[in-house]
Amino acid sequence: MLLQREFWEYLRGFVEGGQAGWGVTCFREDDEGRETVDDGDDDDGRAEGLGVVRVYCWGEVVGHVYLLLFVASQSKVKRTGARWVDAGGLTVVEMP
Repeated sequence: MLLQREFWEYLRGFVEGGQAGWGVTCFREDDEGRETVDDGDDDDGRAEGLGVVRVYCWGEVVGHVYLLLFVASQSKVKRTGARWVDAGGLTVVEMP
């Protein structure tokens, strides 16, 4: 859980700080697909993982965003099946 928390805090700080560029946003979803709200309190009542992390970006920066996820997760994103889905819901890029 600690690595997941560190991953999310790094990613969120990078994106919200504007370092990821224009048009890049990120959200967390709980197990039911509802967006979660971070209030800065680490004790959010859930012992399990952080849920699904969604990063929205333009297609031109998919490779750069994947590198950001790689760094933020300390290379753990490699085998998660991360994928880039277009606006129509079709998988365009799927990572191993």
